[in-house]
Amino acid sequence: MKQRGFLNLASGLLLALLLSTPGWGDEYVDPTFPQTDPTSVRGMHGCDEAHLAIGIHVGNNWLLCTSIFATSQGAGSRLVDRGTVITLGGLSMHGCPFGTVIKAIDVRDNLLVCEQANIDESRAVADSGTRRNGMHACPLGMLMKGIHVDRDILACVPVR
Repeated sequence: MKQRGFLNLASGLLLALLLSTPGWGDEYVDPTFPQTDPTSVRGMHGCDEAHLAIGIHVGNNWLLCTSIFATSQGAGSRLVDRGTVITLGGLSMHGCPFGTVIKAIDVRDNLLVCEQANIDESRAVADSGTRRNGMHACPLGMLMKGIHVDRDILACVPVR
């Protein structure tokens, strides 16, 4: 009888963890093994179709991607951004225009491919410390809105 109670408790805890952790299990690092070249979106390193960026390792040229929050607009809503500046906590950085988040990035040329997403712009945060999958990432449930490469700070926005 004790063993059955323990299994029920363990199953319940696992289910609670899965339900309370948005994006858990859907994240992947691009490029993925055995792929050697990164995914290309408009000539920049990007996430696969129906995926959006949630993290980056500039030195290794890795992106952390998820499909959990992608919208049906997809490719039809994409734009290349060359200079939108967003400010969070007094820090200005390159970011995507209102209502869009990062799909692809060219760090060297300071370019972003931005795509529409259902986000809450009013709750954007500047993140400097979240690490996941070996790289700087937005907190769970958030997407990359902007980046300050030199200071290793991400602008992250929660989804609605």
